[in-house]
Amino acid sequence: MNKLLFTGGTGFLGKNVMSLLQKDYDVTTCGITQEDMIRANLATSVPELPQQYDMVLHAAGKAHVVPKTDEEKKLFYDINYQGTVNLCKALEQAGTP
Repeated sequence: MNKLLFTGGTGFLGKNVMSLLQKDYDVTTCGITQEDMIRANLATSVPELPQQYDMVLHAAGKAHVVPKTDEEKKLFYDINYQGTVNLCKALEQAGTP
């Protein structure tokens, strides 16, 4: 079974698609909740991944509000952009192709 890393897998999207994904993939979740298998704040750090993955579904992010203040804009940047950069670094360090 292919290994899938799912960021945001315990959030709104994750909770609604997890049962479908688990039919075809060995799913590992990565995020900031207690339910995540890999606990990591992608906005602030590069997590150490325990293995390589065949696929990645990156659904962790900040949405639903248009940022207006400088603080909100920085939060969106940190979570959405820097979080993606940190995820890519983690995947590279784990040797994920």
